[in-house]
Amino acid sequence: STKRDMQEEQRQVELMRQRGVQGIVLYPVSREAGQPEYLANTLVDFPIVVTDLYLPAMKRPHFVFDNFQVGREVTQFLIAQGRCNIAFLKFRDDLLYRSLDDRVAGYRHALTETGLGFDPRYVAAFDGRGPMSPGHCEAVDQLLAFKPRLTALITPNDPYAKSTIAHLRRRGLDVPRDVVVVGFDDLNNELWGERFPTTRPDFVRMGERAAESLLDRIVSGDLSPTGTVLPCPLVIPREMTFAAEGSNPAPTHQQASVTDTVTAR
Repeated sequence: STKRDMQEEQRQVELMRQRGVQGIVLYPVSREAGQPEYLANTLVDFPIVVTDLYLPAMKRPHFVFDNFQVGREVTQFLIAQGRCNIAFLKFRDDLLYRSLDDRVAGYRHALTETGLGFDPRYVAAFDGRGPMSPGHCEAVDQLLAFKPRLTALITPNDPYAKSTIAHLRRRGLDVPRDVVVVGFDDLNNELWGERFPTTRPDFVRMGERAAESLLDRIVSGDLSPTGTVLPCPLVIPREMTFAAEGSNPAPTHQQASVTDTVTAR
């Protein structure tokens, strides 16, 4: 465990190297803005493949999900359902969280390309200390205060979606009739009795691909920071429709099909 601390992550990586490990698949902790990136300056000849929360400053081979595209797709879906006042709940601005930042960029792109325009008031940042934390609830209340009132709210992941739904209902709102809530990562929302749009990234396959790449690089010695972007399907429950009155709803089930792309970054 790295205890969500970059210094502890660095210590563990160095300890593994000292014990004779030949390479590491690393799921990094989130970085803070302005924090020096040790991966760029130390162990430069040691094979490390980074997954999911990769940042360009790391300068390592990496595998990430196409969170930009799925952020764009879920926003397009909500707009097609007549939900034009779409808000986004994210972690605080000084926390560099690759997957979430890419989704925000996709959300912003979709609003711009459809002509609705991006309103920064409808993006609320909080400390990310967990669902139903004071900061989380305050951020939701902040978004509820704006006019016109939001009709959809995109959250960081499924646990936050579930707790956001509970908070909105305590505020007297009907979910999903008044506000559609979106999650990410398909983290057992069916078992909670709540059904909402989410994504289905294949983390197991990501780990397999990263391990395969690491083994190849240990043999070849090629440590160039080539990146692979994996598909991140959007999943809309079949039984759910969210269309506002007078709108022309899109199909109630949508699953993106994004082909793997490889880029050098």
